[in-house]
Amino acid sequence: MPMDGADAGEIKMTLKIMVFIDGSWLFHNRQHITEVFDLDDFEIDYARIPRIIASHIANHLNTSVDVVRTHYFGSIPVNKPGFNPTKQQMFFNYLAERCFFETEIYDIDFRHDPSSRPKEKCVDIALAASVLYHAAIPHAYDVAVLLAGDLDYLPMIRRVRSLGKRTLLVALKEIGTYFPTSKTLLESPNLFDLPHLFLDDNLEEIRLKRTSTTRKCDSCNKTERTTWAGDVFYCTSCRNRHNMMRKRTCDTCGKIEETNWTGQSFYCNECREQYRPSRRGSTEELEFDSKPQ
Repeated sequence: MPMDGADAGEIKMTLKIMVFIDGSWLFHNRQHITEVFDLDDFEIDYARIPRIIASHIANHLNTSVDVVRTHYFGSIPVNKPGFNPTKQQMFFNYLAERCFFETEIYDIDFRHDPSSRPKEKCVDIALAASVLYHAAIPHAYDVAVLLAGDLDYLPMIRRVRSLGKRTLLVALKEIGTYFPTSKTLLESPNLFDLPHLFLDDNLEEIRLKRTSTTRKCDSCNKTERTTWAGDVFYCTSCRNRHNMMRKRTCDTCGKIEETNWTGQSFYCNECREQYRPSRRGSTEELEFDSKPQ
């Protein structure tokens, strides 16, 4: 049935957006928020970020917004002496399982060297590749939202706009002479199609508000007060026992296995079993067997 002019004029197109988060940039600059606003206990509610972005776009363009996907790119140290990756891995699992983010996490290999200072690799390239890949897919999204601050993203922004996509920058404001977000990104014309969205202006909206409750440990049934709201809960004792375990790479075959062994050399269960019979009765074999892995 044909619609009259009034009805036709009320139809609004839903704008599809994708959010691309440089997790390493956000993690390292969270201290910026803590220091500037004197919020020592500040934590980010990551699930709220896409909603705030959608509201920002809807208000400026007067249209409904569909957040098609939120992509998070991060890194994690491996083979770093004294570092337990459990907490960081749990955070990435939380983003994927509770916030429904698409996560891409890349290793920073310290090669078991306490003096190693390896550079983070892949995060910015992976983010740029993902933005352009989805831009080339017809109707995948209309607006690319970049939550990052590095000047390295400038060529990507220009290319994605040349493909007919709109762009929005989610940024942090400067502190004196320190710019968490590149001054060039903030001030250059013809890079973004919407006013910048500053996280600094939305602290209450993105702040994680925790409520303390009593929960029963899913492992030992002990009850404990906690602010953890995830589906699975472990008490402090069970978490501490689990945190003693960490992933290590076998020095013989390269297999990765969880262990509480902290010695310089590590061998997986299979390699230890192969090694023992060939050295039966020797002092070296007895010392090897005694390793509490």
